[in-house]
Amino acid sequence: MKTVIVSIIFLIVNSQSFAANRYWISTVSSNWNSSANWSTTSGGAGGASVPGSGDIPIFTNAVSGNCQINATVNVAGLLITGYTGSIVQNNFVINIGSIGYNQNSGTFTGGNASITLIDGDFNLSGGNFTSTSGVLSIGGAQTAGNAVIFNHAAGNFNHNNGKVIFNPFIASCTQYTYTIDVLPTTLFYDIEINSAYQTCNINHIIATATGDVVNAENDFIHSDGIINGAFSLLKNLTINAGADGGTGTITFTGSSNETYFQAAGTPRACKIEVNKTAGTVKPASGSSEFYIQGFN
Repeated sequence: MKTVIVSIIFLIVNSQSFAANRYWISTVSSNWNSSANWSTTSGGAGGASVPGSGDIPIFTNAVSGNCQINATVNVAGLLITGYTGSIVQNNFVINIGSIGYNQNSGTFTGGNASITLIDGDFNLSGGNFTSTSGVLSIGGAQTAGNAVIFNHAAGNFNHNNGKVIFNPFIASCTQYTYTIDVLPTTLFYDIEINSAYQTCNINHIIATATGDVVNAENDFIHSDGIINGAFSLLKNLTINAGADGGTGTITFTGSSNETYFQAAGTPRACKIEVNKTAGTVKPASGSSEFYIQGFN
């Protein structure tokens, strides 16, 4: 099920009075870490400061010069709208704050360093996004409950053989649900669910949107939090010590041999399903128990 993104560009650009907008204005391929390439207005004069932790870098259709990231990035958000060029991560860490990652055009090419949405959400509604081959972390310290933390509405998502960690948390005694909303074509490589409670021993919920299946081409790890909705994997399942079960389903699919591993203690998996065309599902070495909330 797709969540409709209404006027997201207007909201990001105009409602965040505490954040300064920085517009990419280079007409040729150039480096991120140069004040000459940034302006306070779209298509305006360069010389504004390179975007910092309180700023939103914005890439628009005013220019199409590629952006080569050549330094660690710490920003409040990242907005790509109407832009037809490419943003290349190379080997530099990217940290994005509460405004989140929002792309409806252009190309983002990940490298091998981490990309962390510290307390924001990921929205892809057009263009091409290639993730890092390292770790993409989504969720972080949420300020509100019941949010869609990953929304792939249109465009192309390429996992780049990297890992995605969904790790939203909030200091609240109310249980909240954080939703992953994907297309049938959305494919992750490794997935980890790690939504640790912060207070009151309340475990928050990671869910999939109605009708969605979130697919891992490789491994699936449940480290903490509650899983609702539908997930699948093609390789190996790990249930770590903090896993809190849930009403969701994790399905072993494909034709290769797969394994499951449960850490020491009494972690719980949600419902487990085996729906394979060939191959086996067996306990991994060192795994002697498997606590689950249903089996099919």
